[in-house]
Amino acid sequence: MIYQVLDTSINKLFGTFQTEEEAMTLVRTLVGTNEGNWADELAVGCELPDGSFQEPLTGAALLERAEWEIAQRANGCSAETTDTSVHSMAASALKRDVS
Repeated sequence: MIYQVLDTSINKLFGTFQTEEEAMTLVRTLVGTNEGNWADELAVGCELPDGSFQEPLTGAALLERAEWEIAQRANGCSAETTDTSVHSMAASALKRDVS
């Protein structure tokens, strides 16, 4: 599956990822780095292997999914590892100017 993280308010693609964990790492970093209720402006879409798309997650549903992913990892349910380059990229290069 392919995951994309977008800012819907400015129509900007922040990244395309091979795993949900990588996409959610970026979401958590963006929400934690920027002021306000940023999750309302973010969307995470998923393209399935057959080329169809799942309904994008935004707002409260997106935050809930990001927190669920953390809980799964803490319980050892995820075989994937966090891509620290995603976290570092978001923290330094994607900080949004909220002026």
